[in-house]
Amino acid sequence: MLTYLLPVFPTPHVRTQGHYGSEEVEVAVVGLRLESEHEDTCCATIELRGAAAALAPPADEASQEAAAAALLAAAKAAVASGAVSKGSKPDRIRFAPIPKNFKGAVLTPDLVQAWKLQAGVK
Repeated sequence: MLTYLLPVFPTPHVRTQGHYGSEEVEVAVVGLRLESEHEDTCCATIELRGAAAALAPPADEASQEAAAAALLAAAKAAVASGAVSKGSKPDRIRFAPIPKNFKGAVLTPDLVQAWKLQAGVK
C-alpha cells in the first residue's frame, strides 16, 4: 500500500517526492462494517514520524480530509492502472497515532474504537 501513498501527499506543505524508511511511516489497517452489513470497509490509519512528520498535512480537519481524499484518489488511480490490486486500496484514510502496547504491538480494539468514533458508529 505504501507504494502509492508516499509519493502523492497532496497538500502544498508537503513535497511530492521522497522516500521514507519504515521507521518514519507506519500504516495500520482494519476492516469494519461501516457502509454495508456484508462487506468490510478498509480503514487505514497513517502515522508519520521523524522527517515524514514534518511533511504531514496540518492538524485541522479540512486539511486532513483533503489529504485523505487525494490519497484515496491516488489509490483509485493505482488500481485502475494495474499498479496495485483492488484488495490493497483503502476505503478510508486518517492521519493519527497508531495505538500500541509497550511491546509495540498494535492495539486493534483501540484502533477499531477510534475509527468507529470518527465514523459516528457505536
